[in-house]
Amino acid sequence: MATGTRQIWNSHVQEPHWHLLAFGTAPEVRGHGYGEALMLSGLARCQADGLPAHLETSNPDNIPYYERFGFEVTGAVDPPGGWPRNWLMRYTPQASAS
Repeated sequence: MATGTRQIWNSHVQEPHWHLLAFGTAPEVRGHGYGEALMLSGLARCQADGLPAHLETSNPDNIPYYERFGFEVTGAVDPPGGWPRNWLMRYTPQASAS
């Protein structure tokens, strides 16, 4: 495993959670709601399981997109070797009404 990848993975929390490892849509279908539908489906699973979700992004332009769904930046990692900064983000499921 590359040093940068190891540093990013080692920076994540150890709590039980869902991890969004890769997420995206093809440029020609962006803006059609496919990414949002995929995200909402995944977050519904987090909600049902009562587990948070974690992700990282190396594109600062993605941060507001994820924040729209309730993710918060929890930290940043600056891997060695010229790798880009990675922002760590967490989604906390809402407490269910009893």
